[in-house]
Amino acid sequence: MADVDITQPHAMSRANAKVAIERVAQDLEAQYGIPYHWDGDTLRFKGKGADGHLDVTDDAARLSIGLNFLLRNTVGADRIRREAEQMLEKHLAQEA
Repeated sequence: MADVDITQPHAMSRANAKVAIERVAQDLEAQYGIPYHWDGDTLRFKGKGADGHLDVTDDAARLSIGLNFLLRNTVGADRIRREAEQMLEKHLAQEA
């Protein structure tokens, strides 16, 4: 079971939504060292404290994150959920 599940609607084309998500993933990889790869329309990631996937559809992005014990208890799932929601809303609200 995921610790964080978010669905963020968007009005972009699927291709443009993937471009926007790619930029976010590149920033997170550079800043936190979280490697990722695309598997079709699904971005998969696995870091030291979190792993999950983000599915891009024609009208939404669905993010699922599993947190390890340490991250869940130090940072907290609620804080990670809020930050992820803000990031997705910001990047998917604009045209790529």
